[in-house]
Amino acid sequence: MQHLSIKKVDSKILEQIISLHSKYFIDSTNEYVSYSFKYKTTLIQIYTNNTLYISSEDINLWISWVNKYNPKLATYLSNNFLKNEYIKQQEEIDIVSEQELYNQFDVLIGSDEVGIGDFFGGIVVCAVALNKDELNKFKDLNINDSKKISDQYILECYDTLVQNTTYCIKHYSPVQYNQQIAKYQNMHILKTSLHINAINELKTKIPTSNVGLVLDAYCSQTNFNKYAKAANLNSLNFDVLVPKAESYYLCVSIASMIARGFFLKAMLSLSTKLGIDLPLGAWNLKIKSVAHQIIDQKGFGILEKITKNHFKPFLELKKQNDSNS
Repeated sequence: MQHLSIKKVDSKILEQIISLHSKYFIDSTNEYVSYSFKYKTTLIQIYTNNTLYISSEDINLWISWVNKYNPKLATYLSNNFLKNEYIKQQEEIDIVSEQELYNQFDVLIGSDEVGIGDFFGGIVVCAVALNKDELNKFKDLNINDSKKISDQYILECYDTLVQNTTYCIKHYSPVQYNQQIAKYQNMHILKTSLHINAINELKTKIPTSNVGLVLDAYCSQTNFNKYAKAANLNSLNFDVLVPKAESYYLCVSIASMIARGFFLKAMLSLSTKLGIDLPLGAWNLKIKSVAHQIIDQKGFGILEKITKNHFKPFLELKKQNDSNS
């Protein structure tokens, strides 16, 4: 058996792995494992600290299978396994500096999404518009990708950010999310729809048409266009479309934090209404325990309304519930 791990994997990469392997989900008793999949002889585990662990009789055979559906992901995996260490991106990307963009545009709009991998709750997209003169307003705050900052700090900063930023939030509640997934069968189409709607609405709030668009990339421009077409929307042409855009552009960093803050507040509100603390994350023993608690105390119908119904754990719970009915 080959045993390999990649530490600190970017969440966008993990989302692609989760999406590709959703049919192969298996339960894990390890509380530090968010997702566990088994494809033939290959065990794929995603840990809560964003470590990707692979155990397989033939890693290359698994990567060949991945390549059929996601060549870029396969390249990323191959490069990492060959070096046996984490690298940020499989290709070197020339990053256009924030200063260079502001030399071209009066305003930058950055957009990011959260909630994609969470079992409970919906998804949130936030788009933020900043001009060059506004950059200094946030220098005293620890502005960064929301995944690198504690949830408590994000909640503390939330009011300051929304009061001092031109932004637009679009979101799907769990019920809306499940309706859209049932319709499109593709999470990327949902994300793309929210990004387009948020950015287009935000454009109406700013006094210039000389706007640069920046997206924390989850797909290529070509695929973004494809997802927009599937949703019957006019696509957007991004001036910057790169992974980890929040590390380079303040507008995306703030968008990431506002989106996360909105999601956290929605989860806190939902927890209060239920009288049950809803844990964040994908699937582990704690989330499994809370899911069963909700079924026992509130009924399966309530669980159905607050979770992502296409996640394999939910489908397993539904199967158990149906068999007991």
